[in-house]
Amino acid sequence: MVCLLLQRQRQLSGLSFAGAAERLGAKSRNAYARTEITGCCLEGIVIEINGMAHIILAVSEWDQCREFYEALLPFLGLKRAFSGQDSIYYVGGRTAVGVGRCDERYAADRFVQNSVGLHHACFRARSREDVDKVYAFLQDRKAKIVHPPEEGPWAPGYYSVLFEDPAGIRLEVNYVPGKGIFAEGVSFNPAGDYQ
Repeated sequence: MVCLLLQRQRQLSGLSFAGAAERLGAKSRNAYARTEITGCCLEGIVIEINGMAHIILAVSEWDQCREFYEALLPFLGLKRAFSGQDSIYYVGGRTAVGVGRCDERYAADRFVQNSVGLHHACFRARSREDVDKVYAFLQDRKAKIVHPPEEGPWAPGYYSVLFEDPAGIRLEVNYVPGKGIFAEGVSFNPAGDYQ
């Protein structure tokens, strides 16, 4: 019964699950959790995160990567919070990015996509035009472009540029209009990328 009330409150208000639970009298936004298993809703205690706090990248090619990120991150609107001998840290856009020299034993290695660990990191832009500006910025710096700005199948209006840092780490800047896959009648399209 609680699940039906919560689902109805969400439909009427457009609130998140936690917000709907709070509106119905839960003691906190974390009082109820939804688990979708064969369409049922289970009560429990969870939190609702507020984004990705930071990502820290360990890079080979430190001198080239440092120069690359010290140009890219401010261009994306992040502000330098720290600059040391072996690491830098930038904050903005509700996230932070740290980049540091990798352990010496990996200094000759390059990033290998689809090995254990990071596949790629994606920054969310506020418009298609911003994605195009990033592409122009990258071209001016002769960065390796995996694909120029193009539409993708994952969500309506998905538009992105994919590129690599000097150590080969894959980075993306994308734009998805409106509510993306959370819009009424829309769902995530795995497009063969996710099995």
